[in-house]
Amino acid sequence: MNKVFWLSKYITKEALRNKAEIFFTLFFPLIFLIIFGFVFNDQYSDSLMSVAIYSEDKNIIEDLSDIYKIINIDNIEDVPKNIKNGNYDVGVIIKGKKVTIYYDETNINNTSLIQGLELNIKKAILNKNITTKNFKYIKINEKNVFLTKTKTSYIDYLLTGVIAISLLSNGMFSVITVFGRYKRLNVLKRFILVPIKSYTFVIGITLTRIFISFISLLILIFSSTIIFNLSIVINWPLYLLLSFTSTIGMMGFGLLFLFLFKKSETAQNAASIFFTLMMFFSGIYFPIEFLPKTLKIISYLFPIKYIVDSLRYISGIELMDLNIFLLINGIMLFGGIFLLMLASKSFLLPEK
Repeated sequence: MNKVFWLSKYITKEALRNKAEIFFTLFFPLIFLIIFGFVFNDQYSDSLMSVAIYSEDKNIIEDLSDIYKIINIDNIEDVPKNIKNGNYDVGVIIKGKKVTIYYDETNINNTSLIQGLELNIKKAILNKNITTKNFKYIKINEKNVFLTKTKTSYIDYLLTGVIAISLLSNGMFSVITVFGRYKRLNVLKRFILVPIKSYTFVIGITLTRIFISFISLLILIFSSTIIFNLSIVINWPLYLLLSFTSTIGMMGFGLLFLFLFKKSETAQNAASIFFTLMMFFSGIYFPIEFLPKTLKIISYLFPIKYIVDSLRYISGIELMDLNIFLLINGIMLFGGIFLLMLASKSFLLPEK
């Protein structure tokens, strides 16, 4: 055990001195969280859409005011002009049984919310009608049902994806650094002279990467809480399991690049390209359902997709069977250990 902690301490100190590695492991995911959070968070929130309404029945306006930012208007002639000038997003005119909705078709953000607005208007009109004498016998009991444990916002969805990026980059790029750059700098020769067993080497690296992953998680959660007023509930025992297995799995996955490309610089560049592809085709920033059918199939080939799904499961914002979760962790654990042990024996053998 002394050798394990000594090795882990050595690699941790070296990693903390490497400014480029610290940036891409700890702060690069945070930058993505901030950029995508500010750009897309407003677009996925109905409550931020301003709706100007003209209606003789104030009850309809009150029902909609719980969902949207409502602006009462009296002059219906200037509705198209005000939308064009950006005074509000949508204009609704309700006269008797006729409902007219004005909106800018070129604004993709609002277009995606119009269908929901139409349904809410119909619901508000129905609530008004059932209070009349003709519909007095109708009684509606409304109850919201959430399939997941918590009500999910886009920023919750984004944060879990960014945490997955942190686990991915921390695991995949670390082995390229250790087995690639360390070998080029003749650092591995020092470990050969100790001597040190291959499984000790693997455990030492893994402990370092899990420690760094945990720091990255704390930074992401703390920052998102301060910036976006976010609070997600994480199942910590399941997270620690996922963090351990995914780190090992991604470390083993990163070794594939070193086996395919002998030079660490080439492997690093190839891994970076693959990393970029996985980010945009694995449901990190937007649901996979948004992708064309062909790209959906491709996304199932990326291991990061399963890490993202698992993170959202343990955060209570996505459904998953516990057996599937354990199966994913088992595959990453044993697959990663096999590749790491294979690489350790290969790289730690004395050169003849």
